[in-house]
Amino acid sequence: MYAGSKTTRDWLVGIAAGALAVAAVTVAIALLDGFVPVLSLGVLYVFAVLLVAIFWGPLLAVPVAVASMLAFNFFFLPPVYTFTLAERSNWLALAVYVVTALVVGSLASRYRVQGAQAEQREREAALLADIAADLLRGAELDEGIGQIEERTAAVLGVSNVRIALGEHPRASSRESPHELTVEGRRIGVLYTPEDEEPVLATQRRLLPALAALIGVALERKTLAREAFEADTLRRSDKPPYDRLLKSLKSRTTMAAGCFPGGRAIVIAIRPPRSRTRSRAPRTRRRPPGSGSSAARTTTTSAWM
Repeated sequence: MYAGSKTTRDWLVGIAAGALAVAAVTVAIALLDGFVPVLSLGVLYVFAVLLVAIFWGPLLAVPVAVASMLAFNFFFLPPVYTFTLAERSNWLALAVYVVTALVVGSLASRYRVQGAQAEQREREAALLADIAADLLRGAELDEGIGQIEERTAAVLGVSNVRIALGEHPRASSRESPHELTVEGRRIGVLYTPEDEEPVLATQRRLLPALAALIGVALERKTLAREAFEADTLRRSDKPPYDRLLKSLKSRTTMAAGCFPGGRAIVIAIRPPRSRTRSRAPRTRRRPPGSGSSAARTTTTSAWM
């Protein structure tokens, strides 16, 4: 639990937990008073300070340490039920207990914060790795944007997240915008609830990396669309060339021109063949009984 993310309710719970911890240690010392020298039992208040320092940090651990010293002085050090001390050495003992409790509590709180930060970075890395893996498998950004929003909200520690792509997305009055930029160019905006602000350190780590991955997905989508349009144009340009070649095949002409796509063609066709042709001579025979036994032959020629 980070100090900057605590609410009033969290602090009230911490105060109550500190008071109960001090009371529990006081009861334990009272039970052990007849068996162990009371002055050596004051160290047990370290456990109360340690508990509060781990879960609520040093800001609440310091008041608990002071309260522990006062409770030990009031209930167990003579004269009892007063805040005065009969011996000066008891003041030194109380000071040692307080300093020990504060040092132990601060160290425990620091280790816990570092552990929480390490877990947070691990969640951020896992989210970015999953998004990158989906993009490498060819997943469409439009189909997976809902899952990305859900997991990003969990990593940022807010109830929900909305990602709007484009340079000028529409925003709601109850949302806080966080720009997603790549090399100074805005590719979208990440919106969080207005009353739930993510931790600033997490924003600085996660949002630039998330924007870079989304930018790669958008660039890949643009390149795929342009490649499809270019292929469609290439396929649509091919039939006119074929028809043109077939129509010019039997003509005596030379054609030159520049066609879509920057291609130039020059076509030279042989002259057409002559349409005049000769027929071989034919021999006509007179039918039998036509008055002559010798056959007459007639040669004709025709042209077209």
